[in-house]
Parts: sequence; structure tokens; C-alpha cells
Amino acid sequence: MCVREAVQALVFEYWNADSHKVIFCQQFDQFHHSPSRRCSSHESSSGMAGAHREQMKTVIEIQGEEFEREIRLASLPVLAHFRTSWCGQCRILAPSLVALADALEAELRVATADLDHCPELARRYGITDVPTLILFDTGAPIARLDAWMPPRQMRAQLQGLLADHAMNNGR
Repeated sequence: MCVREAVQALVFEYWNADSHKVIFCQQFDQFHHSPSRRCSSHESSSGMAGAHREQMKTVIEIQGEEFEREIRLASLPVLAHFRTSWCGQCRILAPSLVALADALEAELRVATADLDHCPELARRYGITDVPTLILFDTGAPIARLDAWMPPRQMRAQLQGLLADHAMNNGR
């Protein structure tokens, strides 16, 4: 195991200490939630099967001009994960966001935007580092969240923010 893999494993264990065990798929550079299951991407020629596809259904990838439209027209508040393809910390955070999206699917949508492909979003929202999490409602940013808080704390903070925002807006 190289130093990079050791650090990723340690950091990811911290993140998931209160939820579940995961494994790191070196071939596809992805984390998976079940150590007993083999990464189904290994059996697919497209490389986008199984757990990878499931993550794509739960967390929506939004790019460029469609970002503004999607967050403005969303029926629920949107937690946007601003990331880059080269950011290891962003990849470490991704499975926790998938779990969060599943747990809060009735209250919120989770979306991700790759700043390598749409740097104008970084300028527009004052993003200077990644990962960055911003909660939006009807297109307006209502809060920034610390991307490094444990998943349970993040869920509790989001539920509090959503409840306060709903109360202030008469929902």
C-alpha cells in the first residue's frame, strides 16, 4: 500500500466510523459501501455499472448553464457539492453525500458540479477551495457547510437549516 492509499484509507475510516465499512476500488478510483461485494464495474466494459450507476442516480451531476436553471427550478432545496476531478478530498466526501442524499431524499436534492468544466461557477459563488458545499433554495444560496464535519453532524445541521428556512419562508 502506498502512502496515498494509506492516507485515503485513514481519512475515509474517520468519515465512515459512524456509518458503515467501505472499500476502495483502485481500478476505478472509487469507494464502495460493501466490502463483501466485488465492484461490479470490473464486470462491465463501460466502467459505469453497479455502485457507480447507483451513485449517479442519487447525486445529480450538473454542468455550466444548466446549473443555474436546475437549482432555480428544483422542487426541493439543493445541496451543491463543488469539486474537481483531481481532488482526492472530494472523492473521499462523495460516498457520504450519496448516503446523505438517500437519507434526506424527501427534504433535499444533492447535486455535484465539476469546477474544472465550469470555472465560472467558482467565480460566481466565491469558491476558493474544494470541496465546497452550498445549500440553495429557488436558486439562491442560503448556507455554506463545512465539508469536513462527520456525516451525522452534517445531516443534523442540514435538517436544522432546512427547518429554519422553511419556518422563515412560511412553508
